[in-house]
Amino acid sequence: MLAKLHRYLAALLALPLLLVILSGLLLALVPLLTSPATDPVTPQQMQQTVERLQQDGPLRFAVALPDHNLIMVSYQGQKSRQFRDLATGEPTERPWQFQLLGFAKGLHKHLLIDAGWLVEASTWAMLALTLSGLFLSRPKWSNSAMGWHNSLGWYSAPLMLVVVITGLLMLYQGHGPRGEPPQANPDKLSLAEAFARLETQPIASMRMVRDAADGYTLSWQDPQGTRWQWHPDSEAQPSEQPTRWVRVLHDGSFGGRPASVLYALLSLAALTMLLTGFYNWLRRWRMARPGPTAQGPSHLVAFASQTGSTAELARHTAETMTASGLNVQLASLANLTPEDLKGRESVRLMVATCGDGDMPVQGQAFLNALPGVNLSEVAYSLLGLGDSRYPQFCQAAKAINQSLQECGANLVQPMRLADGDPSESWSQWMGEGHSAPLPTAQTHPLTLTHKQRLDKGLGDTRETWLLQFSVPPSLSYHCGDLLKLRPSGCGQERAYSIASAPGQGLLSLCVTLHQWQQDSETHYGTMSHELCRQLDVGQQIQGRISDNPGFHLPADDTPMIMVATGCGIAPFLGFLQQRPQSDNWLLFGNRHQSGDFLCQEQIEQSLVCGELDRLDLAFSRDQDNKVYIQDRLLSEGDTLLHWLEEKHAVLYVCGHLALGGGISAALTQLYQGQGLSQLQAQTKLAQLKAQGRYREDLF
Repeated sequence: MLAKLHRYLAALLALPLLLVILSGLLLALVPLLTSPATDPVTPQQMQQTVERLQQDGPLRFAVALPDHNLIMVSYQGQKSRQFRDLATGEPTERPWQFQLLGFAKGLHKHLLIDAGWLVEASTWAMLALTLSGLFLSRPKWSNSAMGWHNSLGWYSAPLMLVVVITGLLMLYQGHGPRGEPPQANPDKLSLAEAFARLETQPIASMRMVRDAADGYTLSWQDPQGTRWQWHPDSEAQPSEQPTRWVRVLHDGSFGGRPASVLYALLSLAALTMLLTGFYNWLRRWRMARPGPTAQGPSHLVAFASQTGSTAELARHTAETMTASGLNVQLASLANLTPEDLKGRESVRLMVATCGDGDMPVQGQAFLNALPGVNLSEVAYSLLGLGDSRYPQFCQAAKAINQSLQECGANLVQPMRLADGDPSESWSQWMGEGHSAPLPTAQTHPLTLTHKQRLDKGLGDTRETWLLQFSVPPSLSYHCGDLLKLRPSGCGQERAYSIASAPGQGLLSLCVTLHQWQQDSETHYGTMSHELCRQLDVGQQIQGRISDNPGFHLPADDTPMIMVATGCGIAPFLGFLQQRPQSDNWLLFGNRHQSGDFLCQEQIEQSLVCGELDRLDLAFSRDQDNKVYIQDRLLSEGDTLLHWLEEKHAVLYVCGHLALGGGISAALTQLYQGQGLSQLQAQTKLAQLKAQGRYREDLF
């Protein structure tokens, strides 16, 4: 709520705020562009100039402006003020600096259109923005729009509050009842007599002469800089004028040119905050807009991929069809609804199977939305990808095919199921005229330089290792990408989340040994066994990078919530290396804190040094009642919703496939607790995914 108030208030008053800030910048710059006066205004000079001015009519007051070599004059019966030459009292051309100063004052006080009420509203808005900004963020530097916005806001807040509060005080000063006009004095001293009485006063420079019915009032500054005022017609002695702290703190005149520099920098900071705030508001607005519809009279290639292999194959499929002259759209099933299949000349679906016959996360919402939809006009072909060593071979493709058939869709050719290497099945599926050789994946040599067991090997823990490889300069990747490795004698690649940041000449993996019991024998996953039990330091393997853009870091310093179980911690180790100085919250879960708190020292050090803002843990088997990471999310529900709704954080989830369902259920429950129905809560979750603010990497 506070974040929305902060944004909407700035958006509502953006233009007047901009004008007030720009005029404040001009007011701070003009004194720096003006050469200070070198000669003081002596009483004799002031007297002579005022006498010349009186020839044109009775004065109200005359104020010396020595920095501009001007004297400001107000005549009785006239509302306007005139500016004359300080030395002669004759009309003169005003310097450009003084004209700029007058323009800036008019803009700053009433926007040049007598809109003082709007300036007043803008000043109150600046107070609200400054105070709310202090509550919404902390000064963590990053070279991004929000990094500049937050840091400048925090470090300029004290002086900004001084300027804003004094501005409000000035707005409401002088609104009380006016005093009685002075009574006429028949024995009023002449101007010459009044100035003659100044001979005994230590005067450095004259400032003002005021003429009233009861006599003249003279103002000056002594050699120590103190300002004095005297009414020679009275018996009172000269009185020291108190410093008008509200005004001098507001305009910076208390500190001369150094203060002008400081206030100019403050204005630039405020201007930068307004512009960066507008940029981030515009970015959020673009993110919140619905994406372009997938509908259209084109050929559709859609995929559901878990490790990126199916997505790569789908991309090659679309490129091959495009090369033959077809109008092709490539899309993840996560970005489609069943209605989006309608109106296509052809639909090609490519669906991987993960886990024990499970549908990849990208296809789950699509599959769940199929029942009841009429797709009788849709013609489609389907390629399933899997591994026949698993009992539920290509079960995800079979499930989506059955649902499409129940919706009336027409399968135009027999469903193809690829076992391991998809090359042959893909070529048959594509048919003559559209088939092209699959590109050969480029592999790189990886030399193991360090190997460390992460679990303690105590009790019911999973054997997990951290492996660090040296990589050639030709290998590049992003945080969140996958490393594909092919086990010896096996055609199916295995994908592992990269546990390091690029640019170090190193690549790290976090690997848990996959093992299970069957027929009283222990069996091992081929690739995990090779990495954990067989590969030694100094040995080399071949691997390739698989782009995983759906799990990359945000483009800016958007806050991140990272949820991991087990070796799902891997990509987040790279995240913290790549982007340590932003809002980062890690929630990690495993079985036992004493046995498999993976990378404990590194994570706790990140918390100490500020790379992590918050760390929450859940070890399911350390107590009688099992506590899972989704339970921790529920217990921290208010904070989680604040990060998602107010700070617009991106939520990353990495771990076993079942983790995705647990986190989705927890979020749905939290949104229902905010008064949403189950359908509305599920829609809210779908919106987060569509906006790229809920991202999963499950295995």
